Amino acid sequence: MSKYVIVNLNGCNGFYDDTVHKIIPDGALPVTDADYGQFFSENGKYIFKNINNTAILSKITYSADEIRQQKIDTLNAEYQPQFNDLAQSLGLAMLSNDTAAQDSIKTDYTALKTEYTNKKGIIENGNS
Repeated sequence: MSKYVIVNLNGCNGFYDDTVHKIIPDGALPVTDADYGQFFSENGKYIFKNINNTAILSKITYSADEIRQQKIDTLNAEYQPQFNDLAQSLGLAMLSNDTAAQDSIKTDYTALKTEYTNKKGIIENGNS
């Protein structure tokens, strides 16, 4: 019972197990059970690299810019639905000509935008 990995040029890994796959593709490199287990138990933290035709488990490292962008993407995923909800509510308030609701929604939007901008600024300045 052996496990194998194909290390693609784009850095993606394809896995094979001889108990499941009858044919193991040419270029597949043997992987230890320990490395295979660690790769899948800590999903997203490791990648296999082909070093001298040997599968080497390597920890993924990110540059400061990549980490910053990941944090901004997470922030956007958190705030965008809230902005969308406010925009939808504002549209409904405008359609119903409810000026009190419009004013309240605009106030909520301003507060949310300020909160988002402050958090994004902290990330962009490397303080988070």
